Amino acid sequence: MRAVTTGTHVLTLDSASKDMMAVGTVTDPDHPAEVVRFNLRRPGEITKLTNVNGAMLVGKKLGKTEELTWTSSGNTKVQGWMIKPPDFDPSKKYPLILEIHGGPYGNYNAGFNYMWQNFAANDFIVLYANPRGSTGFGHEFSDGIDHNYPGPDYDDLMSGVDAAIAKGFVNTSHMYVSGCSGGGSAFELGDRAHGSVRRGGRPLPRDRLAQHGRHTDVPCSPTASSRSRFGKIRVTGCRTPRLCRWAR
Repeated sequence: MRAVTTGTHVLTLDSASKDMMAVGTVTDPDHPAEVVRFNLRRPGEITKLTNVNGAMLVGKKLGKTEELTWTSSGNTKVQGWMIKPPDFDPSKKYPLILEIHGGPYGNYNAGFNYMWQNFAANDFIVLYANPRGSTGFGHEFSDGIDHNYPGPDYDDLMSGVDAAIAKGFVNTSHMYVSGCSGGGSAFELGDRAHGSVRRGGRPLPRDRLAQHGRHTDVPCSPTASSRSRFGKIRVTGCRTPRLCRWAR
């Protein structure tokens, strides 16, 4: 494996010709996706073909995105990012939103995200990460949650919150969690399995399991047992075994 481009961005390949010319999109933390052309023999030479999102950002001040790396349980290195408010002041305290990706097999990347920039524009710190179970870091990393979900992925997320708090500008009395699909389920189950999540003496807000059962896009409602770790799970109303197996 070798790097074929440099810099922080996400470059996709959507079509290629016989002479190795390709068309795709490119995006980075400060720029929404645009169509580009590049030669597969020299993919680092990217030519931008469109600017359809440029006008949308005129007069807008974006939050700065910072890449983070922290150490979790088992001495595992975890990659994440933090978006700060556009007028960030390190002497102030800001509420935190932890974003968890779905899947759980999947990952976040360095592309632009409208929703998170909107949160940052409303003076939130946005933290998002690739905990164990995420793709792109090898089989051992992605298989770390096999028959153990949520488990080490929960440790990775909570250690990321700790890393953000350690920077000194997070208001630990106002911390929130948002998860897409499996991300929402993972935190709900992990929170119950590991006990109440507390930061700065206050619980990290979460939905009730009953709300999870009504609103999740996963067609089953797992219920954690009373064991202190994840332990046994009772699955009710399960119609899709492939999805529900994550809860067993």
